[in-house]
Amino acid sequence: MLDPLLAPEAPDVLSVEITTRCNFKCKMCALVTGGTRSSQQAGHMEESVWPRILEAAREVGHVNVNGWGENFSHPGFLGLLEDLDRIGVSTNFSTNGSFLTPIIVSRLAQLRGLKHVNVSIESPDPEIFRAIRGASLNAVLRGLEALVKGLPRPERITVSSVVMESNFASLVAFPPLLARIGVRGYVMQGLVDSGTDRLRNERLLARPEIQEVVDDVRQHCRSLGIAVLVVPHLVYQMLGAEPAIWPEVPSELRGQDAAAAEDATRQCCSPWDHVFVNKDGLVLPCCNCPPWEQSAADGQGVMGDLKTHSFHEIWHGERFQRFRRDLLTGPMPSICRTCTVTSSGRHFLRLFAATVLTSQSELRAGEFHLLAKNVGEATWTARTKVHIGTAAPRDRPSELHHPSWLKPCRVARFAEERVAPGETATFRFRVGPSQWQHPEVFQLVADGICWLPGTQFEIRPPARTESGPQGPSVAPRH
Repeated sequence: MLDPLLAPEAPDVLSVEITTRCNFKCKMCALVTGGTRSSQQAGHMEESVWPRILEAAREVGHVNVNGWGENFSHPGFLGLLEDLDRIGVSTNFSTNGSFLTPIIVSRLAQLRGLKHVNVSIESPDPEIFRAIRGASLNAVLRGLEALVKGLPRPERITVSSVVMESNFASLVAFPPLLARIGVRGYVMQGLVDSGTDRLRNERLLARPEIQEVVDDVRQHCRSLGIAVLVVPHLVYQMLGAEPAIWPEVPSELRGQDAAAAEDATRQCCSPWDHVFVNKDGLVLPCCNCPPWEQSAADGQGVMGDLKTHSFHEIWHGERFQRFRRDLLTGPMPSICRTCTVTSSGRHFLRLFAATVLTSQSELRAGEFHLLAKNVGEATWTARTKVHIGTAAPRDRPSELHHPSWLKPCRVARFAEERVAPGETATFRFRVGPSQWQHPEVFQLVADGICWLPGTQFEIRPPARTESGPQGPSVAPRH
């Protein structure tokens, strides 16, 4: 039997790069700063790879169509989105906005599974924007306006900026511009730096004025009804302190001195939750590794090739299992050693691990009693926030939602005050009275920290048997 820590359930997100061509020349892009494996011969994804992508998409359920090129540079991009939509796979993508027209937006509006579109805009100042991206801001704003006007439910649209030395001061002008256009979400990201000298002058230093600008933008956006996300990596850059990446982690678990510990590694869950496929069909353990993959002479950056193996074979294959094992217990994979995106310390999946005891769980007087054994190294308390969450896809509102739940995507917390390693937790919960025909999938999560591999289970709808109608039931997910 496969170890769920090394061969987990299908990831929550499949990221796919369909092209490495782009009409912009952004100074911070890996295509410009040093090249990636897939951009050494710039082009589009081979047609022979796409059926394998569709096969993987069916297993995962959600595709993030994002890579190191501009998606609309691929002449068949809209058709690829429509392929995914036809098989019931939800999608999201990013774009530089320059290709968006009312006609293109009208096709996007027909996609039932399109969940999110992000338009990357580094500055509201035309000259600063041109210096960073080598293109016209006006063309991008016209595209953004067409998207907001033509795409139903504009809350699905965000604008994002990579915050750098050359643009951070100009960002204070963004809130009124976004409000005028009708954008309701703004994302501020940190610079993903592969260590090249050409980005030396763009690297943020921990200075109060940067934090002041970010706080000002955040407050102004909120006053205008615009939701703001400041990604953890940017918080780390502004404060210059790794623990800020995981602000919700209890201090005793952050590992302030973990960088020097023998078991220190990257506290990264991407190889369990997310996978990246480049335009050549190569499967990589995260979407940030391309800038560093060239320095990994041992080939640790590539988990497999979809042209020769199925996604399922690669995801559970020996190479991916070894990569996860090395990330958990060492030696740290070479492509992770120079990563600037995640913090260092004891890996969270060593701290938080569990086995769901579905065979010992039962329904009593309309209330489920689900048992889960703590097999990790950390004691569960109220501060660790180990909950049952909706899965496949994660964090979705469930049609089984009951008023007693924590919220529509969080079912329950465990009943005990604390659950030490080796002990068993009890989750008691009810499900709503709505009728449903298909199993609903759930998974244990340490909120704000990580999802626990191997803990997915199903709540199955009532069934009729020879002995009469049966109530809903809990079962392991296969």
